Amino acid sequence: MHLRRSSESIQIESAVPRIEGVLANAKDFIDDLVDGFSSAMRLTVEHKVELQGLLSASSWHSRQIYRNTYVYFLFLAESTHPSIASKEDGFAELMTKLVREHSVKPFLSRTFDAELEQMYAFDVPLFLTRADETAAYCGTSRFDDYFTMPVMSDIYRKIDSIGEDAIDLHVDFLRRTYAAAHHLPLTASGERAAVRSIADTLASRAILGASDGSLTWMYSPPVDASSDKVAVTVLGPDLYSGMGGMLWFISEAAYALGDATLHALCEKVRSSVCMHLKQRAGFYRAGAMTGYQGLVWALAQDALRHGNHRDWMLWKRELCSESFFEGVVSCDVVDGLAGCVLQLLALHEMSADQDLLERAGELVRRVLAHSRIGASSGLYWEYAAMQRPLLGFGHGGAGIAFAINAYAGAIHDEVLQEKVVDIFNFEDQYFNEKMGLWPDLRIGPDRYTTSWCNGLAGHVQARLHCYGVLTSRQREITLMAAEKLMFYAAEGDNDSLCHGTLGTVEVLREAAIVLKDPRFSDVASDVIDCISQRGVFRSGWSTDQANPGVMVGISGYGMTKLRMLGVGARSPLTFMIAPRH
Repeated sequence: MHLRRSSESIQIESAVPRIEGVLANAKDFIDDLVDGFSSAMRLTVEHKVELQGLLSASSWHSRQIYRNTYVYFLFLAESTHPSIASKEDGFAELMTKLVREHSVKPFLSRTFDAELEQMYAFDVPLFLTRADETAAYCGTSRFDDYFTMPVMSDIYRKIDSIGEDAIDLHVDFLRRTYAAAHHLPLTASGERAAVRSIADTLASRAILGASDGSLTWMYSPPVDASSDKVAVTVLGPDLYSGMGGMLWFISEAAYALGDATLHALCEKVRSSVCMHLKQRAGFYRAGAMTGYQGLVWALAQDALRHGNHRDWMLWKRELCSESFFEGVVSCDVVDGLAGCVLQLLALHEMSADQDLLERAGELVRRVLAHSRIGASSGLYWEYAAMQRPLLGFGHGGAGIAFAINAYAGAIHDEVLQEKVVDIFNFEDQYFNEKMGLWPDLRIGPDRYTTSWCNGLAGHVQARLHCYGVLTSRQREITLMAAEKLMFYAAEGDNDSLCHGTLGTVEVLREAAIVLKDPRFSDVASDVIDCISQRGVFRSGWSTDQANPGVMVGISGYGMTKLRMLGVGARSPLTFMIAPRH
């Protein structure tokens, strides 16, 4: 057997494959990947004895180098982030964060200690080990029994375990990863059948953990907003596109349908999420829909929904701890404190727990402390990632107004409701009455979108929930915008909740309730019928048509179907059951 360099240089330095330095879509090479992997594994089995002999002979004078370290990876990822680089004390702040995370990760403490020791000396962390030892060397430190077995013994064990079953398992993994690029079929008719079908589809795409019984899924997010290249990677834990959102949908489906199969799937997803949380919590970003806070909320909501008092008390203690919201710096709904307020209010509504209402009040006060007064009138917030104000529900003032109004309604505070009016006054300065739209300031003052996250649908939804406190002019604008939303309802190239047709459907159904006008619900029903007749769900990311998450993926369609059943499922856009107006 001969080993030689491939004529093509394939660099595996990120989740995105590169061939000769050029980004490449993994899905374009899936057949070659599968064939190459299978051939390599079968050759390994065929020449196992020769390989073990070669490895054994070289093990006494070789060293293995480990560079895939935890803290250093986090340091590289975050030290170049604008939120760190733009601060004079950003480096010191990051190092403090690393030390804090080290203290809550005892199973990684030796690795963290060694990495930090080298990083403080401005060295790149480097671990060495002799192939016949279990010790690891790092700088001047030696960690005895760092590995559970010598490296060579582990390699021998893995070679011995390779067989057709193992090859088939890995090939199945590759095929499921490739499937993430394909549309999900919608074959079931009727709400209950659709919910069950979506859950079955999610279960069929799950990949079983190697030994711990956990489940994971693959997804294919875009590399960046302007690229059609794909990053094939393991699904994250968040509510937005990850396992937190999947757990929310499956938990609600199991509760609503009372199905034993759904309950079993829910238990597996719940256990997998908890395992992920235990192992990786220190590396999660902060955020309501996109970070650690949203994942804990999903677990807390699930525990309440299914009457698991022990788990509920565990997650409630976490939610009410002093440090839980420290890392949340944005004030918006998707990434920030306003979204956390809505999550706390939802749990308070489910449990009547006053501690949660008090925590929501603390966050509202933090949000207001960061507000600014507009040059003409009104209140606004700068979006941290762009250092300028944005409009709309997801990242702008409309979503913040929505959250403040929800809290004000819970405690009957009219002064706070006046703040809500001020926020809409600022946003309405940008309203284009001729078009019936607000601009998407992420893109520019003359660019308009109809999506929930940064466009028309989100603006309308925020105002519908605040309708009772709006001025007459603000109500007039709300009516104009809602009419325009009906006009645009069926347009768009995807069916996601975040920036597609399902987000519009949710808002139109609420408009029918608040405005007492059945035309809105009729249009919403027509849009749902169009999706069903089309027979495929179009994900919010064109690169990831099988995304399993809530805000961009198929779980969001499942949540919409659950809400159409009238089983008390909360809106994934607002965390509420019905609009409060």
